[in-house]
Amino acid sequence: LYIPVLIYGSGAIADSMLEGTTVQAYLLLLGAFLIFTLVFSPWATAAAVRISSE
Repeated sequence: LYIPVLIYGSGAIADSMLEGTTVQAYLLLLGAFLIFTLVFSPWATAAAVRISSE
């Protein structure tokens, strides 16, 4: 799960240092990943517990 953070984080730093662009798009995408994870993690956790208890 940390791979998207590494990819988009390093992309944001590389673009801002080399081209002088803003990192807003990368940070918005990382924020979307965070919200997606926070919304769907309870269901994934419940499914994992249900499978492991069988």
